[in-house]
Amino acid sequence: MSFAKLEELEVEEGIPSRYRDEERFTVETPHGPITVSVEPGCSLEKQKDKPVLLTYHDIATNHATCFGSFFALDECQIFKSIFCVVHIDAPGHEEGAEPLDPSRAHLTMEQLGDQVGYVVKRLGLHDKYNRIYGFGVGAGCSVLLKYATFDVNQARFAGMILVNGSGGKAAWREWIWYKMVTNTMWLQGMSSRARSAFLHRMFTSECIEDNEDLAEEYSATVGKMNPTNIQMFLDAHINRPDLSDDIDCISCFDVIQFAGGDNADFLYHVKELNKMFELGRSTFLSIDECRMLITEEGPHHMANPIKYWLAGKGYLLSALDMRANRHPNDDED
Repeated sequence: MSFAKLEELEVEEGIPSRYRDEERFTVETPHGPITVSVEPGCSLEKQKDKPVLLTYHDIATNHATCFGSFFALDECQIFKSIFCVVHIDAPGHEEGAEPLDPSRAHLTMEQLGDQVGYVVKRLGLHDKYNRIYGFGVGAGCSVLLKYATFDVNQARFAGMILVNGSGGKAAWREWIWYKMVTNTMWLQGMSSRARSAFLHRMFTSECIEDNEDLAEEYSATVGKMNPTNIQMFLDAHINRPDLSDDIDCISCFDVIQFAGGDNADFLYHVKELNKMFELGRSTFLSIDECRMLITEEGPHHMANPIKYWLAGKGYLLSALDMRANRHPNDDED
């Protein structure tokens, strides 16, 4: 999609939300309020005895634009019967968010991780262990991992699904991209050039050309977001700490990771993060047809690997679709 086409794209104030029936509430924290949403089809009250799948999105997205296609997929509906799916939006990233207070616009990754703790407490899980599963994409992986490395949290997670995560500091090419995007937003706001930079971070060129509905929906949504709010999350992510000495402290933990194989930097970061975990506690798959938002561009690539990963943890043993491996004559017996 060209700059010209992006310029022509109308950023409408009234674009309907993907989620009309979700339960949404605000959690107050010392670092400012954050918005938490419960996935439609899930219920905090009815699923209070179920483990929680806690999601955190990437930069320049929110829970709807980052996880909407994944949880709308037919193959993924079964996850809502296993977990109560709870989404955390980074400060100022929820739909209809106001510009952040300048005093709150310089949060660190540690403060964002600390905010997760207040959500966990609000959900009544602060005194329970192995009841939380994390699901992060991009910068969201860093937030969840940072929270999990705090001393009091090292036994809270039973596992994580990480998409294009990173456990190390930002590399020089990431800094160049960051400087280009932030300078563009400072000079021009959320212009077509800024939207294009985010669009090409999230999706492959083939997806942008062939799936115009997805590309245009993302461009319209990010075009409505406040550049200052996006800048806050960008700053925290680009200045993220090195977690290589901390990750091994997390107990009762195993991970399935996905890498957008179309981008060599994403793949490198996932491989390096994979090495930080104890042998046998992490496995990763490279999805060559996708970039950052595998959850939107290719959610079907993730569904079955996650099912088999959960089966190894005692879930879904009766629900896995094994029919493809059955002999046609089996039905005749």
